[in-house]
Amino acid sequence: MDSTLLDKEKFDALKELGVIQTKIAECSAVLSSIQAETDAYILERENKVIARIEALYVASKDALSEIQKNHKALTLFKNEVSGSHESLSAILLVFKQFREEQEKVTALGEQQLEDKAKQLEDIRNVLAGQRAIIEADAQAVRAERKWLEEERIRVNDQRETLQRAFNRMTNKTV
Repeated sequence: MDSTLLDKEKFDALKELGVIQTKIAECSAVLSSIQAETDAYILERENKVIARIEALYVASKDALSEIQKNHKALTLFKNEVSGSHESLSAILLVFKQFREEQEKVTALGEQQLEDKAKQLEDIRNVLAGQRAIIEADAQAVRAERKWLEEERIRVNDQRETLQRAFNRMTNKTV
């Protein structure tokens, strides 16, 4: 019996081993299926990624082209602005020089005006002094005229008196 039991155990073990090998084969088939699906999925994903990368590459290339165009336009604009800046800087320098010269001329003109105003004030003061002298001289001349007029009247009166006296004297002797 021992051998029957052993054979039965051996048979059960072989049966179990067959089931295990079947399960392993099934797992192998499932694993192969999963591997095939994984490979297909990875291939599909790779194709999608490649398509997206190609689309991104085209878009990037277009964007880079646009950036280059913008860069060229900005460079031209910068050059124009630099030229304008240099022109404006030169104009500003000329304007500053002109303003400085005008300030000097204005300061000189103001100083000359102040000097002329002082000279005019001095002349007015001299003229006022001379006017006072002239008025004093005119008053003296008027006073002398008045005195001369009075003297003329007095001399005329004396002459008339002498003439009358002379006429009287000549009339008495004659």
